[in-house]
Amino acid sequence: MQDKHSSNFFGIDLPESGKRSSSIDQLKLLRKLCPQPAPVPLIRIGPGQDGTYIVPDDLTGITACFSPGTNNFKDFEDVLTHQYEISAFMYDGANEADSIRTPLVKGKQSFEKLWLDVDGTENSISLDDWVARHQPNSGDDLMLQIDIEGAEYRNLLACSDETLKRFRIIVIEVHGLDQMVNDAILDAVLLPFFERLNQYHTCVHAHPNNYFRPFHIPDLEIYVPPLLELTFLRDDRFERKDRFEVELPHPLDIRSNVRTKPPVFLDDFFRGRPPSEKESLQMLEVRSSWQFQEEAQLLEERSNLVIEKLKSEKEKFIRERDVALSERNAAFAERDIALAERDTYRRKLAHVIRYPWKHADKFIRRKKTNV
Repeated sequence: MQDKHSSNFFGIDLPESGKRSSSIDQLKLLRKLCPQPAPVPLIRIGPGQDGTYIVPDDLTGITACFSPGTNNFKDFEDVLTHQYEISAFMYDGANEADSIRTPLVKGKQSFEKLWLDVDGTENSISLDDWVARHQPNSGDDLMLQIDIEGAEYRNLLACSDETLKRFRIIVIEVHGLDQMVNDAILDAVLLPFFERLNQYHTCVHAHPNNYFRPFHIPDLEIYVPPLLELTFLRDDRFERKDRFEVELPHPLDIRSNVRTKPPVFLDDFFRGRPPSEKESLQMLEVRSSWQFQEEAQLLEERSNLVIEKLKSEKEKFIRERDVALSERNAAFAERDIALAERDTYRRKLAHVIRYPWKHADKFIRRKKTNV
């Protein structure tokens, strides 16, 4: 996370400022993060783990999805291609096409080793140029799925209206929301960024990434996750009067992005009301599942320690037993040698006693030797 006095926010230079942002401006930003009722149901695209997103069931007619920051998996894009016939264009300057877990679908998916950026270097491309290169027909609707570790701010702020309006659906993970307490960052980046998005799009879903714990804004008594996955739908798709109530968490939300960390849920502020019974039960179930998983993990760790201790004690016992057996065998060997020597002596003595004349010369020689 960024230092609150930093003069650089994810590649955007700012005047250094330690001034705290006002509660009014913080609240203004937070309201832009609150999902609104969607004109269509929400569906889940992906395998149910990190990289899975909730989107409006309004995919018919979308020509292509642009996905910068692919990493080494494209589960989301694979579902779009196989189930909805949506082409996928992917960029990632840190990976190779061969490293992606599933093969590219010929004629429907492409990958290039480039960064999405506005610096104009050879190994980067702007969002405007990227879209124009692959989807020049301005009448085609597109989707944007973007998770580029904070670079989303400078790229979308530099994007033209013409390109931005072509995205019917935008799925984006925003980073560094804990920096909204910094006046310079809030005024120069965060507020302009979400105002830019809200020009043509409305947020219909929010899901906290549990990599970081939520931070507390005391003046507002609101807890905010530093990482937040947001889904936007273009405003012209809200022609239907019917609306589907916001559900936070949504029944199709994944339990957590990072399974080794506790789950995170959005503050009541984001839904504008206390959780419903259904939402409360879902949160309770997820928390209980996490606690059970954590307890099971602790139990497994303790069991492994006991097993290792028993194994160590067993090995020690075996070593001590082997030493004792070795010593016993050595004693038996010495005893056998002594017994063999005794038996030899007894046999010789018995032979002398039985046949003394055969040994008389020995005694005579010994006597003469003594003399």
